Amino acid sequence: MKNNLLRNILRMIPVLLFYLALFFYAVVFNNSSGWALFFFLTFLLAANFISLIPSHKKLRLAMIESSTYLVNQSSQLAVEMYADRPLLLPLYEVTVTQSTSVEKENYSFLAYTGNRKVLTFHWVPTKRGFFSELPVSIHSTDFLKLISKQSVQLLTGPFPVLPKVNNDLAEKLLQAVLIVQPNFYVPFGNRTFMIRDFREHQVGDPLRMIDWKQSSKRNELIVKEYEQEQEQETCILFYGQAHTYFEELLSIYYSVTRHLNGRMTYRTKLLADYSSDTPEEYVLAALQPFSEEPEIPFSTNKKLLIFAPEQTEKLQEQLQLLARTNEILLVTTNAGRLCLHYKDQVIYIDTMEVGQ
Repeated sequence: MKNNLLRNILRMIPVLLFYLALFFYAVVFNNSSGWALFFFLTFLLAANFISLIPSHKKLRLAMIESSTYLVNQSSQLAVEMYADRPLLLPLYEVTVTQSTSVEKENYSFLAYTGNRKVLTFHWVPTKRGFFSELPVSIHSTDFLKLISKQSVQLLTGPFPVLPKVNNDLAEKLLQAVLIVQPNFYVPFGNRTFMIRDFREHQVGDPLRMIDWKQSSKRNELIVKEYEQEQEQETCILFYGQAHTYFEELLSIYYSVTRHLNGRMTYRTKLLADYSSDTPEEYVLAALQPFSEEPEIPFSTNKKLLIFAPEQTEKLQEQLQLLARTNEILLVTTNAGRLCLHYKDQVIYIDTMEVGQ
């Protein structure tokens, strides 16, 4: 605002000096041409100042529809601009700018009377969060472009920004999961060697379950079912400690769940802090690290894929207890590197190194 005022003053100084010089010329020489120029300039400046009378306070900006947004991904903001009360005079030139949009997109209108306009900004959020307002700059000027007015209005949301999506890293992680747990996508636990029945092959069944002899007889893929086969529910859990890599692990957790949608059935659980009245679809935007380490609520016969920024003492104790009756896969960080722990195996996701 101060910069805008300074620019207005600097632009007006030469005009005022010329106006005073013309006045002294008319007084000293007292001729018709001098006075005609002086009165013409006076009328022009008066009309120019009158064009600045309309106020920005009558202008309103409103979102047309709400949505969710992703970190570092461009999204469209459809905004409606209008005047809530009639303008006495039109704004000669008004420019609307959403400063956080791509390349600071501008919309300019000449002789704007307050009628409804639809503006579309391309917004790229740079951080995750649940934002209620976004600033929008409104700039108007007179027809001589000597003086300008500038104001900032807050565009009311909500603007829920979900974690960054990293599909490449999610794919690498799931490949590592299949290395240590080949039947991860199959809704069954450990099997015995006693064959109970045969059935048609289904999507997700590993090739090692196919009975090739029966398949050749029936001319279709047949899968062996074993005795004491138990269904295991898959649960994907985010254990949100306050940590340097909190955002990175949350991003990977979100990317993996998106990647698995439609491929398998699973439940999710978020152990972190957020307001109880937060809508379910906005929880990942509002999530904050927990203030006190919670208990993992799962009991028995589960496949648990757990994302945790680090292995705390309490988390290790819980995992040891859960491992007695569940299959545990832990995704965490080690010396700044993403790694997957399964029993005694450790796979570093960035290099796919397997350690003991």
